[in-house]
Amino acid sequence: MDRRPFQRPAGFQAKVRFKRSGNNLYFLVSVNDTGFNASDRIELNFDPFHNHATTTDDITFLIKRGNADHQKISGGGPPVAWVPGAGLDIEDGSTGGAPPDFATGWAAEVTISASDLGMSDLSVIMGFSLLVTNQDTSDQTSWPDPFPASPATWANLKTRYPIEYMIVLDQSGSMLDQSKWDNAKKAANFMANAMAILRDATYFEDKIGVVTFSWNNAANADQTTIPKPLAPVPAFPLGNYADALPAVSPPLPNYYTPIGKGLDAAFTALGTGVEETQRVALFLSDGLHNRPVTDVPLQPSHLNYDPCNGVAVWGVCPAGTDHRIQVNTVALGQDWGVDTALLTNIKNRFAGQQFGSTYTITTNVEDLKEFFIQSLDDLYQMNMASSGPGGTEFSVNAGERKLIVILSWTNPAGAVTFNLQQKVNPGDPWNNVACNVSAVENATVGYAICVVNNPPAGTWRAVDGMGNPLATADRQFVLLDLNLRARFAIDQKVHGTGLDIILTADLDEAGVPVTHDPVNRPVKVTVTIKRPGEGFGTYVSVRTPDNCEPRPPSLPPIRRDIDLIKTGLTMGVFTTAVTQPPNIDVKPDRFAKIDSLFKLCNKEGLIFIEDPGIELYDDGTHGDVTPNDGIYTLQFLNTQYEGSYVFRFKASGVSPSGSQFSRVKTIAEYVRVEVDPGQTIFDVRIYQQTGNLVLKEYYVIPRDKFGGYLGPGYPDQIQFYATGGQWVGPVIDYNNGIYSQLLSYDQTQGQPEVTSVIQGKPIKLSGPAIPCWWICLIIIIILLLIIAWLIIRKRRP
Repeated sequence: MDRRPFQRPAGFQAKVRFKRSGNNLYFLVSVNDTGFNASDRIELNFDPFHNHATTTDDITFLIKRGNADHQKISGGGPPVAWVPGAGLDIEDGSTGGAPPDFATGWAAEVTISASDLGMSDLSVIMGFSLLVTNQDTSDQTSWPDPFPASPATWANLKTRYPIEYMIVLDQSGSMLDQSKWDNAKKAANFMANAMAILRDATYFEDKIGVVTFSWNNAANADQTTIPKPLAPVPAFPLGNYADALPAVSPPLPNYYTPIGKGLDAAFTALGTGVEETQRVALFLSDGLHNRPVTDVPLQPSHLNYDPCNGVAVWGVCPAGTDHRIQVNTVALGQDWGVDTALLTNIKNRFAGQQFGSTYTITTNVEDLKEFFIQSLDDLYQMNMASSGPGGTEFSVNAGERKLIVILSWTNPAGAVTFNLQQKVNPGDPWNNVACNVSAVENATVGYAICVVNNPPAGTWRAVDGMGNPLATADRQFVLLDLNLRARFAIDQKVHGTGLDIILTADLDEAGVPVTHDPVNRPVKVTVTIKRPGEGFGTYVSVRTPDNCEPRPPSLPPIRRDIDLIKTGLTMGVFTTAVTQPPNIDVKPDRFAKIDSLFKLCNKEGLIFIEDPGIELYDDGTHGDVTPNDGIYTLQFLNTQYEGSYVFRFKASGVSPSGSQFSRVKTIAEYVRVEVDPGQTIFDVRIYQQTGNLVLKEYYVIPRDKFGGYLGPGYPDQIQFYATGGQWVGPVIDYNNGIYSQLLSYDQTQGQPEVTSVIQGKPIKLSGPAIPCWWICLIIIIILLLIIAWLIIRKRRP
């Protein structure tokens, strides 16, 4: 954000600009005072919590022209020496410097961090005033002008833009199965109600909308729509937001899944220009991108907005990319039914500017609600303190600004009002605490909500009218508007098998790192990990549609219909695809194959393993960079198999202020097969030969360092290059982990050198290819020699 809040037209003048980056505010103040006095000063005044007349948390920074004796005043107390921790630059024209705006004046560029203001994160709105003083003349200039007599009339300093949030829902026919559509709407309703609670309509016009995407197979037409265009978030409670007019229509059975069209509609609704908004899309799908056929497989070039500027392949955008839209993705299903690799590619591509996008996966409606709600945490500076069964006790840390308790019922009719109780010590009696805001919806959504402003520290619980823990709720979500902030994260990069995943938990209370003191303030950060126990690519590569026994994949017999290849038909022409009815949400060949194998092999799905309670460290080990800085780290190395790794973080303990706290978050990451050239087979066979014209098939079987197969469905990751000849047709995906391409050349011109490149890694043939008939001839000659030797030996006396 850049601003020029004031500029006096004549006499003693100053100009100010500011912007926010991360958790810092940057101010550039220029003054037209030409006479040097070391005590000339700039005074920055903050009301961090925007609570006006309450001055105990107000902070003033005094910046001296002589670049010494800078001071800080907290809560109206005495000035104390202050050393800008994030940097201070003073340029003075009277001493040979080069200040902007006023060449003979002076300027100060100062950084104010959240910790300088005693905060874990910068407030989205603060009271602010600026006073500049010329000590020689006692002239002053200020913003606001005239200088306010009370903090209640300071200017409003906003540190974020308004939020524009699009919920993007898969409306294909498969969403009708297993109540997935109803569950998606419920999750959207929970998120919309959470936004309504968290909004501040006085200062920000946050907006919400809905996109649905589908494709009419019978008409071969895109049916993607924006049933709810962006509109200001209504006042709480919203109730059934999804069905309120204009309502979101349900899916139809014969509709397909155009994931690219859903993204394009969200980009259109949000806009992709340079605008002063925070634009976010939450993208949910239960299936596989399959329409339009010209955009299968989906590539960044198929979309109408791409932040990476010409980087053709999926991946994380280069540093410095201007991300104008953040896309969080949710897979409603399992790795073998949802294109989780594509959803992760989308998440990585559209990472957002500040905190990074997220990916999650589930089949559980209560988890789905949790994921939708927690997608708001960085935008609205909140954390989930607890997510568990109804009636579960939870901790509230000292100094929190808002407590939101949401009870959820899978059956909406079960929703009832509830009360909150609190106590400080384990042996204390429970005290009833009134809700500042409350609501219940028991018709279609199934929630009850209670909001408490400035909740006291202690142990809390939700109870019924008789004071008993309300255990009838299927899930209890506890949100806190932050004094103690936990930011859980996975390193933003493409993750592959055999590569590490860096998990972090950054804990901060009012600008103070939350560190582990085993005696006085113990803190524990753990992560429960659900990880794959076998790989999709390997499972479908080593099995055929009629055999469950694993065996290495093999090339099919040579086909003679070369004209089919020359027509340029897309990948999959030669696959051993499973026939699918024409009126269903058709699946790509590899997914259809694994479905048929599961039925044939009497298998419900791929194996997953759960690792409970692995600890994160803040001691300089396990990948931790700096010990005792409040950033807990785990370098997770057990990534042998491709698939979705689900990480459920929990941080709990005693904060620097001495009170109990707890924070939780669930995020996931898809790990792809990281192809290893040393384990990848690259070979060739003669396909046809007519005179000197040779047609060879070069083929690769990509595998990782563990021997796991990349598997079918990734022809976009396979390239072949030759020093001569001409490629015939596209890359062929045999739907068994083997990829090939045909090369035609005149052998009188010499044999071309051929290289394959997979995931950007070059792979070369180990040596000249030997035709099969040569191998057979050599074997026959060897056998004849052995027979001759045996005959000669037998004849010897």
